[in-house]
Amino acid sequence: MSKTEMDCARTSTSESHGFNRGSVNYVRTSPFARRVTGFVTYESFVSTLWISALLLVYLERHLQVDTGWWGTLNASFLISMIAASAYLYRSRRAPSLPSTAVLSIVAAMLFGVTEHLAFAILALVI
Repeated sequence: MSKTEMDCARTSTSESHGFNRGSVNYVRTSPFARRVTGFVTYESFVSTLWISALLLVYLERHLQVDTGWWGTLNASFLISMIAASAYLYRSRRAPSLPSTAVLSIVAAMLFGVTEHLAFAILALVI
């Protein structure tokens, strides 16, 4: 196999798995893209901390359970986010925005109104 054929095979293989070297190179070389990527990374980190803090207050005030459950709820939330991202990455299908929005609203309402820990964990997994 020639060098050109190997490069083509490598490019098509990497693109079939969702990794585009052109995008990474663009982020590396463009100051604007690098700045936006930095902001998105920072925002993701901060929002994760914010959600964790809210979960702690939710456990103490609303569910009135021991704060030892905070780790379980936090882990359930993070695992569900990772699993959803992995599913969307692997499936290569764009989710339907209306159905995703409705599912998110139902899960948030279930999470907000429940007084039982099991339903709160279920809502986080959804």
